[in-house]
Amino acid sequence: MSTPFMFSTPHSGESLVEEYPIEKWIIWAGAGISRDPPAALPLGFPLTDFALEETCGTEVREKLLAVWKQANEICSEPDWAEPFSWRPRLESVLGGLAELERDAVEPALAFMPGFTSFAEAPPNANHVALASLVLRGAALFTSNFDLCIEEAVRRLTGRTEPFAVYSAGSVVRFRLSPEFGAGEIVHFHGVANDPEYLGATLSRIKEGLPRPFQPLEERLESGGLLLMVGYSVSDSFDVTPYFREQPPRAWPASALVFVQHDGAAAPASLSALRTAFGRSALLPANTGKLIARLAGIASPGHSLPDFDWAAAFRRRLAAAALEGQRAVRTCAVANALGLNVDVLDPHAYARAEASNPGFDPRRYHHLLAIAGRERGAPAKEIEHHRLGGGAESETLGSAYARGRLLSARARAMSPAEILRVARDAKELTWEPYTSMSTHGRVLLAPYLALPWKPPRRTAEVDLIEQLVRVAEALGRRPLRGVLFVRQVATAWRFRLLLNALLRGAPDPGLEREILGLYAELADLAGFVSSYRDFAIVRVLRARYVDHVDRQALLREADAFIRRSAALARVVGDASGRRRARRVRAYLGAVRLFWSCNVGKAAPPIKG
Repeated sequence: MSTPFMFSTPHSGESLVEEYPIEKWIIWAGAGISRDPPAALPLGFPLTDFALEETCGTEVREKLLAVWKQANEICSEPDWAEPFSWRPRLESVLGGLAELERDAVEPALAFMPGFTSFAEAPPNANHVALASLVLRGAALFTSNFDLCIEEAVRRLTGRTEPFAVYSAGSVVRFRLSPEFGAGEIVHFHGVANDPEYLGATLSRIKEGLPRPFQPLEERLESGGLLLMVGYSVSDSFDVTPYFREQPPRAWPASALVFVQHDGAAAPASLSALRTAFGRSALLPANTGKLIARLAGIASPGHSLPDFDWAAAFRRRLAAAALEGQRAVRTCAVANALGLNVDVLDPHAYARAEASNPGFDPRRYHHLLAIAGRERGAPAKEIEHHRLGGGAESETLGSAYARGRLLSARARAMSPAEILRVARDAKELTWEPYTSMSTHGRVLLAPYLALPWKPPRRTAEVDLIEQLVRVAEALGRRPLRGVLFVRQVATAWRFRLLLNALLRGAPDPGLEREILGLYAELADLAGFVSSYRDFAIVRVLRARYVDHVDRQALLREADAFIRRSAALARVVGDASGRRRARRVRAYLGAVRLFWSCNVGKAAPPIKG
């Protein structure tokens, strides 16, 4: 066993590192380690720009970024200046593209295989230093797709294949051959030379880390040092939830040290990670210099030219085919982000219909059906639904989206059926969530039409309580157990609405969680719906709860519905604008009713 590494000037984080021999180190590395030349690989935002440029074109990319800026301005809070960040989330953009490309008739149309180019990137000094630590017994876990550390190990050992490789979906383990020790490299978002399992889309990363995650947990249970370098701890779907869900002091003999690069602020989510460890500390340092010091090597310069990842990526794409399919891909990106495609390009939908798709016909027509719904074109939605193999002229989803609630209810699952499916199904589609939403909207509709409607105390209360249980069951689903992450946020919204109708109880913490999840998804339409529902919650509280400041609640409701309407206008959500107008009209009716009734509140729905 090697001797522990010694710092010359101990800091609390440095002291923890010194306690553990290198064989006990578990280095958790993010994209930051691959930025330096000659690897020069991109972080998320430049890659988002590249993906949009190559698949949708310059004009669409610039229009999307302008929409994004407007959306951030509308949704900004004093403590949350850019809810959507300054670029759409990469995994949302790629998710829309990958869903379209799945089962493509013509593989040359695919964009995702371009990621195989990352396997060509040469290692930089960070990779060489980390490779030397792996050769001394450390384990390295990384979200990166590139194989730079593996290449550095090959160069240091002089062997072309110094590993045994084990793959299980997106988890790929490179274990050193016994002659080189017990070190290993674990990629938990897949590797560049196998694009099918890349953790580059929401559908992949929502699956989370494996439970149990044997390669990691074996080391932590025996007492290890988890050293996070070049990692942002900003994800909401796999790494952060994995550590947050561990019981307190799950690994009492292990320690967490988070490297705070060059004085950057420690991420807020770090506090949730720390509880699972016996001890933890921050270590302020320049990441590259720290890795070199830990490895005991200098940070050498390099003579290789920087890797031109964009050119290498393009070499794997059929440029002419991509150029001819930009309209279809623009529809795919718009759907993924909750946008009306006409906002990005008013001609894209017609061009997408006229193009020779080359994609799986069912996915192609489903894409155009959803885009038709977002455009407020029900005839197009129905046409493409049927062309894609749908038997009915109107689906549950289309009826609900058009506000045809009675038609939707006739197609919806019953609350009892939803509860059964939520209990038994491995993965839930939209059907139980849209069924829940339909029952909830039918129940709420009279309250939002008649300001004087008194609540009933018998069967209606029982139904509300049953739907609250439904919303709670659907909202508790793990993300790997739903087809789309936004389904969970939908359940949370209806839990909020139904509890407000039943008990008038506020839940600002849940409201922020809902917005936080939609922001992580880069889902603009989710914010339109959430702001509207938050307004309705405040009106219900004002109507049915005594001893509240009703005028303050109505002012808050008005502010939320104005935001909903403003954002709906920016994203081209015609139905969202109509619904906002209805809620504003209802607010006016409530004010008028109360002014004529001396502001007296209606009795609460439950005594």
